[in-house]
Amino acid sequence: MLRKKQQRLAGGPGLAVVAIAAFFLFFSPIHAAASQIHFDIDTITTGTISWAGGDAPLVGANIEVDQVMGLGTPSHAGVGHDLTKGLLNFTTGPMVNTSSSGNIYTWSFGQGGSLTLTGGVPVITTTDKDTELIYNGEFIFDTVTCVAFSPYLDKWCVTMASFTDKKNDALLNYYGMPIVPYTGQFNISFEVAAGTKPLDGFKSSEVLSGDISNYPQIPIPGAVWLLGSGLIGLVVVRRRFVKS
Repeated sequence: MLRKKQQRLAGGPGLAVVAIAAFFLFFSPIHAAASQIHFDIDTITTGTISWAGGDAPLVGANIEVDQVMGLGTPSHAGVGHDLTKGLLNFTTGPMVNTSSSGNIYTWSFGQGGSLTLTGGVPVITTTDKDTELIYNGEFIFDTVTCVAFSPYLDKWCVTMASFTDKKNDALLNYYGMPIVPYTGQFNISFEVAAGTKPLDGFKSSEVLSGDISNYPQIPIPGAVWLLGSGLIGLVVVRRRFVKS
């Protein structure tokens, strides 16, 4: 009877400690971060998107980016600012797969490469151009899909990508965002001239519009993991003590 009572007493607090550990690990505000830095490509713009064929990467050159805005950010949420000479440049990893079905063409590009966004934000950055707003970008993946609606019309295409990067400190401070590495996604639509054989390579005739979204990479701090594992360890030790 006494042993059963001891086990009940040990089991109750033990479960409570596990619950507390689970709370810290899985319900921490760290997992609730939905704030983002958002860039817009508003309309038909300068720049090109091209693929040279074979295993060559997808290349975006001097694509004009128009505006930055904080969405759900701790500071200046919903406040947008025009960029001065905002230019997106990127090179993906090598092409890894391409296919076509009817009038639809698809490509997949691999990891690596680079991505930068330069420009000025007059109320935030100290210069009106050439500030690295996004830098050290590296692709996780990129896909391109093109649709030929008619042999006589330009082919409509969209590129969608995921990547990691870093942000300008002044920009992050303005929106109250943490100075940490970021994960980004973009989707950019463009057209390829009619008559182009896309599987042999292509170059955009126009870049139409798109957006770039960035979310902070906030891993669970080591202190939280240590606290959780320590609490669970206490439960194990206590149970062993009771059984002995």
